[in-house]
Amino acid sequence: MIGDPTWLQGLAERARIAWSGSSTPASQIKTDAAILLDALELPCRAQAWGDWLTALARLDADWFAPLDAALLNGGIQSIDLVFPDVERHVTLRLTARPKALRWLPQPKQDWTRWWLHPES
Repeated sequence: MIGDPTWLQGLAERARIAWSGSSTPASQIKTDAAILLDALELPCRAQAWGDWLTALARLDADWFAPLDAALLNGGIQSIDLVFPDVERHVTLRLTARPKALRWLPQPKQDWTRWWLHPES
């Protein structure tokens, strides 16, 4: 488990699972890992969108780009992203496309279909 909250550390210790803080570089992850990246939570709650964009850029540089590179070069097989919300959560599984298929366009995703509340 990787993440900064003390409750996560306690959960890992209770389950006798290795734990480290989010300062662990993504490139050092070699096995299955549950990673809590909560850097966007506080700026979102405070509606501090400049801080949110800064945190997103940092997450991209520190986590998403290295994990994407590992996915593309075969270092990892898949990434499951879980996006929680008050009423629901969405889970996406990312897998590497075969090298020949990377040149073909991907189908567009209709994010509003699964993210917005059905009554929206």
